[in-house]
Amino acid sequence: MAPALPWDLEQAQESTEHDALIDRKKLLLDEDDHILSEPEGDDYCQDAITYKVEWLKGWGVFSEISRAIWVKPKLWIMLMKLFLVALCVAVVSFIIVRDPKNIQPQLFHDITSVLNIFVSLMLGFFLSSAVGRWLTTITGYMNLFNAVRNLEMQLNTLGAPQERLDMCMRYGVLSTYFLSSEFRHLMLKPHEREEQTQATWDSLENSDAEFLTVSTEERAIMANVRDVPGQMWLWVGSLVGRMAEDGEIPSMASPTYGRIMNLAQCAQEAIRDARMSIIVRTPYVYVNTLAVLVHITNLMFAVSLGLTLGLSIGSIIYYARKYTYPLAGYDVAQLVAPASNSAISIQSIIIETLRCSFAAVLYQAFFELGLMISTPFTSSEARIPVNRMMKNLLRDLEDARRLASKVPWERPMFKRTGR
Repeated sequence: MAPALPWDLEQAQESTEHDALIDRKKLLLDEDDHILSEPEGDDYCQDAITYKVEWLKGWGVFSEISRAIWVKPKLWIMLMKLFLVALCVAVVSFIIVRDPKNIQPQLFHDITSVLNIFVSLMLGFFLSSAVGRWLTTITGYMNLFNAVRNLEMQLNTLGAPQERLDMCMRYGVLSTYFLSSEFRHLMLKPHEREEQTQATWDSLENSDAEFLTVSTEERAIMANVRDVPGQMWLWVGSLVGRMAEDGEIPSMASPTYGRIMNLAQCAQEAIRDARMSIIVRTPYVYVNTLAVLVHITNLMFAVSLGLTLGLSIGSIIYYARKYTYPLAGYDVAQLVAPASNSAISIQSIIIETLRCSFAAVLYQAFFELGLMISTPFTSSEARIPVNRMMKNLLRDLEDARRLASKVPWERPMFKRTGR
């Protein structure tokens, strides 16, 4: 085994100290620090975008349903209500219909045939739209984070003063944090939203984190601003302009300055894209119509199942009377039926139970799934892991600063003292 070289030991010690520094910092985040890749070990799914793809191909998917739609209480509560409706219809039909031998209960599923077409089309469009807007939201966040990273790279390569560079990065990180807070508080009542906003400002003002902190003066200026995430980039652009006038970066007429300002514009566009996909939802009239159709169709499934159960059980009992009451005054010739009648009734019960149960479960599950995906900051199942992504951003900013200060050549600087 080759001995460790001195610079290897120094680099390892420096990396250990750097990791310890990251762990000690209070980042105001509440999620574990993971990379955006497939999880390791026995954890098949960590969040909405981090899961093992290969695991989904096998039957093991049936054993891990803790994060699936099938274990949600609201889904099974609705199915229990539908089952109670089916039982009530079955009892009523069994009592009212005295002679079910001439009625074919399997024909009642034609009631839902027309509704199935409309519900399937509308539900498919709703799911497609919800997934598309979810992807637009996470794409906007990724573009916003990349704008911060690219801005630091541009300023580092120009040798901008560290104090002003850190201020630009702080404003960029704060814009992502305020955007996430805005989305999380979107569904709250006005007074609750105001309380949470003030709590956010308090936590940032009292924070000892480097990039997640605000001064009292900054809070006084920005507290009453409606679009805090977007206006943070106004400060970034203004600070970049000040640096250009002071000669710390190329002048405003240079292409380099234009590229830097373009990053601020890209960040504002990313914020608008993410906000638009969250605030601008599918029209209420469409979602309301879809919800009504889903519930009516499921009720029709319950009624159809109840009629099938009641009439089929009545038919089975009717044909069994010749064995139970042979001397009760019945016309035995009329009661004798083909042996397949009871079997057909039992078959109708089994098929209609499976058909109505699976159809109701699928319609209700997919409708709730679309609602979850359309609210990625209020639904834990479809929540975008913004906190984890932000922690990766903070780690990247720390690494970029450390590497830029330790390049094996003289660090480039656009403006040098004494020139």
